[in-house]
Amino acid sequence: MAPLNADNDRALVLIQLDGGNDGLATLSPLGQYDCLKKARPKIALAESSLLPLTGVSTLAMHPAFARMPTLYEEGWVRIIQNVGYPNPNLSHFRSTDI
Repeated sequence: MAPLNADNDRALVLIQLDGGNDGLATLSPLGQYDCLKKARPKIALAESSLLPLTGVSTLAMHPAFARMPTLYEEGWVRIIQNVGYPNPNLSHFRSTDI
């Protein structure tokens, strides 16, 4: 592993969510929250418990990620949604490998 460049202190950290967490649980779509609640009646959290993101009116974060909104506001965290690849084979396991 190469040492960090003293002129650039930036790092890319990727977080792969396994188990019962996914993108819709981590970042809930506020504009479609009624649909989310209907599709996930037993696991969707109350909208009032979600953490708002400053400047983002369409998403709110799961309360287990309590520090993330502050890191987002400070510019340390960025959100990239809908990441994929051409011609997906629709297998969750193969897609994770890719």
